[in-house]
Amino acid sequence: MVNTALLNWTISQFLTVIIIMIRVIPLIFFMPVIGSTSVPAQVKILTAVSISIILVSTVPVNISSLPETTLAFTIF
Repeated sequence: MVNTALLNWTISQFLTVIIIMIRVIPLIFFMPVIGSTSVPAQVKILTAVSISIILVSTVPVNISSLPETTLAFTIF
């Protein structure tokens, strides 16, 4: 059965996951063991998504303090 708490995310919670994934995905892809070519990309992405979902509850992200332009967001 599907957990309904996962289906009722707000846009700020979804953006928080995206922001955390932007930071976690490069770490996963460039790690010595997991980042090797012998590990499939699906495993790397699943690992990054699961770590990001776990970190959502522990990392405070204030959506209002995020930059509004694309250039400022990439520097942030």
